[in-house]
Amino acid sequence: MSFELTHDLLAAICRRNLFPVPETGMVFFGLRGCLPMDPEDVSFSLSRSLRPAEVNYLNPRCTLGQWMPQNRMLALFPGSTCPSLRLVEVARTRGGEGSNQLLTGYYTFVKGMHHAGSRSGHQAFRQEEERVVLRNADDLDFDFHDVLSKGVQFDNLHCGFSAGVNSGYSSAGCQVVVGFPTTNDRSRTESGPWAAFRQTAYKLEQSSFRYILLNGTEAEAMAQDINLARPVTIRFGSQGELVREVQKVLFDLGLITFVPDASCGPQTQMAIIRFQINRMGAENANGILGGNTAAQLGLSDWPTEGKNKPIGLNGKPLVLDLGVGRGVQPKGADTFRFRGDYKLPSYAIEHFNAEAGVPWDGADPVPDWNQYSGCVRDSGYAFPHAPVPAFFYEAKFAIDADGIAPEAGDDPSGQGNTTLHDANNKPLDSRTYPFIVLPLNQQKARDGRVVRISGRTVAEMGGQLGDLGVALFKNGQIVPVIYGDRGPALKLGEGSMMVARALGINDDPVRGGIDEGEIPPGIVHLVFPGSTDAPNKITQRTAADVARDALALFEKFRTVPLPVPVPKLPGKAPMKPRRKKPQGRKVAGKKTRPKRSVRPRKKSGDRTSTPGRSRKRSSATPR
Repeated sequence: MSFELTHDLLAAICRRNLFPVPETGMVFFGLRGCLPMDPEDVSFSLSRSLRPAEVNYLNPRCTLGQWMPQNRMLALFPGSTCPSLRLVEVARTRGGEGSNQLLTGYYTFVKGMHHAGSRSGHQAFRQEEERVVLRNADDLDFDFHDVLSKGVQFDNLHCGFSAGVNSGYSSAGCQVVVGFPTTNDRSRTESGPWAAFRQTAYKLEQSSFRYILLNGTEAEAMAQDINLARPVTIRFGSQGELVREVQKVLFDLGLITFVPDASCGPQTQMAIIRFQINRMGAENANGILGGNTAAQLGLSDWPTEGKNKPIGLNGKPLVLDLGVGRGVQPKGADTFRFRGDYKLPSYAIEHFNAEAGVPWDGADPVPDWNQYSGCVRDSGYAFPHAPVPAFFYEAKFAIDADGIAPEAGDDPSGQGNTTLHDANNKPLDSRTYPFIVLPLNQQKARDGRVVRISGRTVAEMGGQLGDLGVALFKNGQIVPVIYGDRGPALKLGEGSMMVARALGINDDPVRGGIDEGEIPPGIVHLVFPGSTDAPNKITQRTAADVARDALALFEKFRTVPLPVPVPKLPGKAPMKPRRKKPQGRKVAGKKTRPKRSVRPRKKSGDRTSTPGRSRKRSSATPR
């Protein structure tokens, strides 16, 4: 999936984060975990397309850019905002010294020399301000269990000595652009995207440049609806009276000692991180203060940015009540650790971490579900003691067009029936009903063998047809769902076209969905076993009933309930002509659609403990 980056999107990002944008001149930006669709095109345009990319610390997997707010133009350059793995490994042997990763925020660079006294030195953009970085001494990724370091690290913005997005690069923590420089010893001549980046900026009389560093996932989510009302966030570089109000609370807590100055600098950022770690645990810290952290600080009336209110199923705007001011500490938030290397996806943190009220301290891992094809490893958890019993998993999302939708005829594996029927005893309509698929307990293979996972299946953990739940993907929308069909016994992660559209996924039965090779991150599922109304495989619930009842259960499930933005679930897709289906009867084990060509899954999944898109994973830090 790709998204468009525009002046309006960058301006909305700055408004939400309280970043003051200069009225004239050039602004730099970096997006961690995404690449330009055309890495060779470095020209300025009103709009540029980007695609998500896994940060692997081996190849450039980020985008740096130049933005001219006064004429709404921008240009993209492939590069990296993360240190290279080789230098991370060297630094780890020295307690983390010599390599670091910069947190997201709003920084400043000035024209100057990188490594002025060395043969490889070249014209670049220098750091001359104190910043907060993470130094890694225990493993090969960055999270808030690592060392926080405040100071001037001399992490410049310079050339990456890189031939392209599939080659290596050189960075110990600097922001780098693909290409080669003209070095002090004249052994190289400036070339590649770096040449265009440096020359364009050096032609300006401007000597200093503001730099926006953000997760690519954040930009991608905001691109879904630029004007959607979202909670304001404070991070390094944020300025304004709201920052001053936060600083007053931090001062009263003894976390800062200076007079509040309405500017989030390194001391304020360190205080925010320490508060999050102490209150919610390192795995739930991200260095960004939004509505949930504000609630823990006891701040009321936390503002939103954006004029469009989230829309409910009835078409009316929802009121965003962030539930701030309660200052409740979730039980166990500072002691819980996910099993293995699993971490929450970054887009799930707001609604599914302990701070949001999810009772992780009482969760039991279900490692048996690692045997399901399509399930993100170690993501299975059961909540037997929650106010509403539930289970959780993260998985791929294949498109199930079965039922009365014409698209069932377009899919070679499509069938005209679903296991669950509606109140009129008719198969469900994948276009207009928000169902997901429950794996069979077992099924016969073609050779006659009975196949199943060896441990507890989803059904044996209480999952039934008609059970309600919620799903979440990168667009940040909580999507109500219901188990409405049965699927292969060894696969997990499938749902209707309607759910796919609500999640922001391509709903084409043949070419759409999220395949196993594209996860993690996957679609987060939370299901409430025992919530079915269909013991006879006939549900009385309409799509609107599913939304109402599933969201009510989700709120009751969370020990610190926060109102959930409800998407306007898409209606029917345009009618397509029905294709003639091959004759034959439905068998117990559903056939799956032909596999698309997907990129092979790497050993390290899409996990990052700082706000990035790295697929390097460790402990329980949110992705």
